[in-house]
Amino acid sequence: MDKLSLTFAALADPTRRAILDRLLRGDATVNDLAKPFDLRLPTVSKHLKVLQRAGLVSQSRKGNWRPRRLESAPLEEVARWAERFRANRQDQPRQKFLCLICADRLLEQMSEAEAKRHLAQYRVLTDDLRKRGQLLGCNRLLTADTATTVRVRKGRVSRSDGPFAETKELIGGYFLIEAKDRTEAVRIAARIPGARIGCVEVRPIADDPGTLRALGLA
Repeated sequence: MDKLSLTFAALADPTRRAILDRLLRGDATVNDLAKPFDLRLPTVSKHLKVLQRAGLVSQSRKGNWRPRRLESAPLEEVARWAERFRANRQDQPRQKFLCLICADRLLEQMSEAEAKRHLAQYRVLTDDLRKRGQLLGCNRLLTADTATTVRVRKGRVSRSDGPFAETKELIGGYFLIEAKDRTEAVRIAARIPGARIGCVEVRPIADDPGTLRALGLA
């Protein structure tokens, strides 16, 4: 079995991963490693043999003390292997999309318990999109009665309180995301909790040269 396969096989067991976490804090004997896991010494020894075979753990001897030490080289090899895939994914062209969340019932109209559950669902989604490098920005908008609509006609500025149009469904928030295409953007939009109580409008962000130059983004 090649070295990379040995490393993956060793890391497949959660107990062995926990042992490596413990060794990250410093060398430890078999007795030291057995205590936090409530495992018998022979069981810990078996896990250590697998880790040593993969080169993830080494053993030294200082008198009667035989500590185990974490060896990082195999993990660095795994990281280099995984980095190739991450770099390849980043090289793929992505398009920006704005997801406008529209609903006829906003957070302010929910009960405290319902609002808490709703926000928790958003947290799960935003954490996942951040890990994937697809979330560029997001936030919730306050209710429409806090809006101000501005118009300029013949050099004169006028303003009115409230949204531009009176509609049942109002924009309650937004997600600015990156996706490889519209299909992926729609899949992400379908995961937005607001889509379950309203709708999400998905619109591509313009990236033509003229627009980018005008906005100083070229």
